[in-house]
Parts: sequence; C-alpha cells; structure tokens
Amino acid sequence: MSSWLGRIAPATTTDNLSSSRLRARWTAPSKAPLAWLGRRNELPARETLLRISRAQLRAHARVDDAWTAIHGVVYDITAYLAYHPGGDEILLSEAAGKDGTAAFMSMHPWVNISWLLRGCEVGVYVPDDDDDDDDKTYPDSVRDRTAQVANRPDQ
Repeated sequence: MSSWLGRIAPATTTDNLSSSRLRARWTAPSKAPLAWLGRRNELPARETLLRISRAQLRAHARVDDAWTAIHGVVYDITAYLAYHPGGDEILLSEAAGKDGTAAFMSMHPWVNISWLLRGCEVGVYVPDDDDDDDDKTYPDSVRDRTAQVANRPDQ
C-alpha cells in the first residue's frame, strides 16, 4: 500500500511568485488583519456622505491622510493602512489618492469591500467631466449611481 504523503505536491514558496506585488503582500509587516474588525467599530460615524471629485481625492494620498475610491465609493483608509496584510506601502502606491478599483479587483475580487471598510465611507466618487479613464473601471450600476448623486441638487 502506497502512502498518500508521496502524492502531495511540494509546498510553494514566495520565491515561486512572479509578481513583485504578490511577493510584497507576503513579506510586509502589519497588525493582525482580524484585529481591524474590532477597530473599525471604534471609528466615528459620518453624518453625511460627500461628493468627491478627482482633485479632492488626489489631495488625500499620504500615510496620515489616505482616501481611495473603490466601485464609486470613497473610503478613508488611513486607519486601515496598518492592518492591511500586504502593508501600507502597496495601498499608498496603488490606491491612496486615486481610484483603486482596478488594483483592488486584480488582487482581491472576492473581498466585500463595503463590509470590510464599513464606517470608513467618505462619499461618492464623482469623476471630473474630462476624466474619461475612470468610467472604464465601473460597472454600469455604479456609473448610474454616481451620475444620480452628481446631478442631485444640494440640500
């Protein structure tokens, strides 16, 4: 009788990964990701959500003040930076101060971002009129919702 242990493939290591982004994900230090779930409950609730332009989003790209737009929603990820399993550098370079939808979906398509960052919502991303590139990353429902918010009269 042969042992099933001989049929197990050898474990892969980070050396086998071709992408430096993936390699960084496994080596960067961070706080325990599950600790974020308790921390996010301590965040102050926002009374109203804002309409955030591309220029406004760009102004929040620092380690002490980081916002990103994902699927048309702008999140303040400043508090989350320390809990990201890949470290804060990847978020600061790929997402902070810009639309991080494409980067997020390329790495974490299974993650429910609205649940993970609940309480971090700042507003709805309203791309500038001359900003054609941003619409490419949104599903139609998000573009429709963004247009509705952008055209709603201020109250």
